[in-house]
Amino acid sequence: MTTQDDAALPTTPSDLHSSRPPRPKKPKAGNPISVAVQRWTALPQVAQRLQAVAVSPTALVDSAPKRWVVYEPMALLPSGSFASDDWRVVLDERLADCNNDDGKSAGNGSDGWLLSALWRGILDGLSSKSPQPLTHLAVNDGIPLNLPGGADGGGDDASAPGGEMCVVGDGASPRENILRSPSGLRILYGDFGPGEALLARSPQPPRRDCGDNDDKVEEAISDRDFDLALWVSTKQNGIYQTWAPRWTMFSRGNVKEKARLLAFHDNDQSSSMVPGTTTANTTPRPLPQRGSTAAPPWAVDLYAGIGYFVFSYAKLGMRVLCWEVNPWSVEGLRRGARRNGWKIKVVRGRRDLARPTPDLIDDDDRIVVFLESNVEAARRLRELRSSSPDDGVGFSKNVLHVNCGFLPASQPSWEGAVDIVRSTEGSWLHLHENVADHDISERGKEIETLITSHIDQARASDGDDLPRRVALEHTELVKTFAPGVWHCVFDVYVGI
Repeated sequence: MTTQDDAALPTTPSDLHSSRPPRPKKPKAGNPISVAVQRWTALPQVAQRLQAVAVSPTALVDSAPKRWVVYEPMALLPSGSFASDDWRVVLDERLADCNNDDGKSAGNGSDGWLLSALWRGILDGLSSKSPQPLTHLAVNDGIPLNLPGGADGGGDDASAPGGEMCVVGDGASPRENILRSPSGLRILYGDFGPGEALLARSPQPPRRDCGDNDDKVEEAISDRDFDLALWVSTKQNGIYQTWAPRWTMFSRGNVKEKARLLAFHDNDQSSSMVPGTTTANTTPRPLPQRGSTAAPPWAVDLYAGIGYFVFSYAKLGMRVLCWEVNPWSVEGLRRGARRNGWKIKVVRGRRDLARPTPDLIDDDDRIVVFLESNVEAARRLRELRSSSPDDGVGFSKNVLHVNCGFLPASQPSWEGAVDIVRSTEGSWLHLHENVADHDISERGKEIETLITSHIDQARASDGDDLPRRVALEHTELVKTFAPGVWHCVFDVYVGI
């Protein structure tokens, strides 16, 4: 006999399971920076400081950065981090150390250890989400297009351990930041190396292995400076890139353009075109097969930097000639190339730069970088064209790409780029420029006309009767540079 109470009892396994209370959800892990700040504000000395300046712990947690980028072994925080009014009040005491230029973390003064505890706590939290421990912390406050007068573009405006910027040359006339020096970097924790080159602050003569180079920037930098600097790295599209964050920039947004170049010779490509236009990629784009006995094609990069696009060409099996004026970028390019397994030669110093160009290039050099202005590029490539075709260089008609990747405009290099490709059977110029979105289509037409004019002038000066075809094949929208302004790459084909 079944009673009413018996009927209420569960009689099946599913009934038994459904009668259990729901298992509580696992709490989400907090943002590691927020957690570190919260723990820091709980320290008695910090709590006392906050009470004295009338700032709440919640206000600091809410205004702390929530995002970061890892470039091992450095964590880089976004622009404006720890710059709110509340943080400025709390960190104000550290401004007394703003003239510290050793690139090291906070630790001086009565509250130095408290500030170090904050930065270390943040690094510990971020390290828990990184494959390798993170030891350096900085804020990326952008790459200025102009430097204040008196700055040498080499990182002399060092930051204070508390993250407040010390500005040099205040009130002097600005000048263009040709070297793209990251003078806005705010060092928070870790040794990033000296704030100026050793030879620039010592009575020693310039390094002998540079020859008598007129480039004062190069003369002032020694191999010892490179050894003392912090070098960081990242991997994009399977390619390592290396740089010294105190001295050179890294543009993460170029990853899309690097990938496009890697796929440039594939049959199917996906990329961002200008709306309302078509991509006239009807020109065959063959590459010699791996293991082929044919000489590998060449690429030329007139603004090499740390190897942004150089390495894409190298990964495709091409040999690359490149130009760069920043010694720190050249050293980053050299280190990155070696990490990727490519043989690289750096040509620097008056003695080597005065040698005939064919004598500077060996058959097994994958990358050759000239530490000089790209104004010299056209002359050097004419020397290569006039050299014997059997000398192993194999350059005369085998340049597939010329990269002109300088912003906001690379036009000063275009005439030289045309001179490089005018005797090839078919090459692509990749011309970078910042353009307002409503001007992109018209600018593309202007560029096609301009390159055609350069080709016609070159042919007339040489008496060249060989017809050349110039076509704007594609306009790539890489990324927005500012509201309504795009970083564009205009692919111009020049061939027979």
